[in-house]
Amino acid sequence: MIAVRARDRDLYIVPLWPITSGSVGLPVVFNFDDAWDGLNRIAVFRGSEAENEVALLSDSCMVPPEVLATPGDDLYIGVYGRDAYGTIAMPTVWGKAGYIYDGTQPIEPDPSEPTPEWSYQVQQAAAAALRIANAIQTAAENGEFDGEDGYSPTVTITTITGGNRVTITDADHPQGQSFDVMDGSGGGGGTSDYSDLTNKPQINGNELRGNKTAAQLGLAASVDIPTRTSQLTNDSGFLTQHQDISGKLNANQGAGNARKFMVVGSDGVVVPVAMQAWSGGSY
Repeated sequence: MIAVRARDRDLYIVPLWPITSGSVGLPVVFNFDDAWDGLNRIAVFRGSEAENEVALLSDSCMVPPEVLATPGDDLYIGVYGRDAYGTIAMPTVWGKAGYIYDGTQPIEPDPSEPTPEWSYQVQQAAAAALRIANAIQTAAENGEFDGEDGYSPTVTITTITGGNRVTITDADHPQGQSFDVMDGSGGGGGTSDYSDLTNKPQINGNELRGNKTAAQLGLAASVDIPTRTSQLTNDSGFLTQHQDISGKLNANQGAGNARKFMVVGSDGVVVPVAMQAWSGGSY
């Protein structure tokens, strides 16, 4: 087998076993990149004394046997692509697949049929496809593909005592499948009077009906809500009047007392004292 990778116009060929003269049916497998999409691909084979083309109807083909009839030269492979108008749009370089060795032959060889032209190959493939299409059309016209007749479901509604009976007939239930839909009972009348309602809402177990005071509903009256701090119970001992702080030390001693000690005198009063005035615990 010979593996051929086509990357745009480059070919990379790897022969997986030796190529010998007289070989018939030597397979070649092709791999094309996206550049070949939409093109009709034709492979060209060239040997010692012959060359031929094969239309690639798939990603593989056989080396034409006439190309391998004579040993002593290299086998070359090329590919070209034709667009929808028949124009050659993508010719590759020639790739060397390997040397054609002298193959073992019988004393009286039986020559194989030469490979037809690629255009004839395409015509034959198209004719085969047309024969298959005609055979399918003939079979369809003869009813060979017809399925069983369909069955459209039907729905029938009949009146019964106190309601209606619905019957559905389909392919799975040709005798019909029925179920009854009974008439609903009459509803009760409404009311627009709140006092006629039952299960009226309640607050603290007291039904909301008429005009009730907060006390009747178990709620605190507005007169019971304190509006002054004097009405509150001072159980934490908060201050309730101004306190005399005239004897307290003022945090602001003035800029003139900067860098001085605060000393408690013999009378218990704190006074600022300059550093040089302090000596031996007296000033």
